Amino acid sequence: MNATKEQLENTAIINYIVYELNDSELLLNCTIRKNNKSYFSNIPISIFQFSELILTLNDHQYILDRISESLFNKDLLINHVSPASLFNKQITVKINDLFSMSNQLKATA
Repeated sequence: MNATKEQLENTAIINYIVYELNDSELLLNCTIRKNNKSYFSNIPISIFQFSELILTLNDHQYILDRISESLFNKDLLINHVSPASLFNKQITVKINDLFSMSNQLKATA
């Protein structure tokens, strides 16, 4: 399915997901599309909040299982995965969903 320009507006494409061994948070490397401009950002999010974010997507259980296998079943200190290479498609979420999940982090900073 091809995304139209309107569907891309106010979205975040997750380029990479980074996990550090024994950490409770992930780092999402994203391309954010807002006001016809692209912004690049690294967004920290707890593992629980990330799973809640993935629940907003179709086929969420498959996506979550594959990402978990790639990130958490290794003994490396830092693991990362590219959803585009893992699924041969991008993971795109609404920026409102993404930032509502990460708002708790702003309050504690």
